[in-house]
Amino acid sequence: MIIILGMAGAGKSTQCRKLEQSGDFKWFSVGQKLREIEQGAERAEMAQGKGLQDTIVTPIVREELNRLGDSPEVLLDGCPRTVSQARWLAAGLDTPKVRLVLHLVVDDDIAMERLLKRQREDDTEEAMRVRFNGYHRDIPLVLAEFGQRQIEIVTINASLTEEEVFKQIEKSLM
Repeated sequence: MIIILGMAGAGKSTQCRKLEQSGDFKWFSVGQKLREIEQGAERAEMAQGKGLQDTIVTPIVREELNRLGDSPEVLLDGCPRTVSQARWLAAGLDTPKVRLVLHLVVDDDIAMERLLKRQREDDTEEAMRVRFNGYHRDIPLVLAEFGQRQIEIVTINASLTEEEVFKQIEKSLM
């Protein structure tokens, strides 16, 4: 399994879609799955840019990863967002083994510009600031967890064009 990390607007979904089209990967967008199934208070929290509790996210991710299997390889987009999620995935006890983490890094202003263009209901400036702050607070801890477990982390400059980012990703997968 390859984990695709990056804040909202980094282009994770765009790049995963392109990789999936090659036929070598299956893409699982945790955010999309949560938007499809969560209602009520959880849906409102997501619309405000807040992350959902591990007790909600982890079982959904576990079930979907088990359903997908590991052939072709899974691209996990949108998880982990917390250290406990990273610890769980890195342990690989009930999920496919993590072989690589791609960390798409983008400038906040570029990400905001991209997000406002896509016009999704949870892409308000206020919600994005909350998501950005949470990302900047948590991502160093998440990356440190993978690093401690000797899982390769490749940093991708996601502020570039879609094609330039894709070329970096392809190179890292060789």
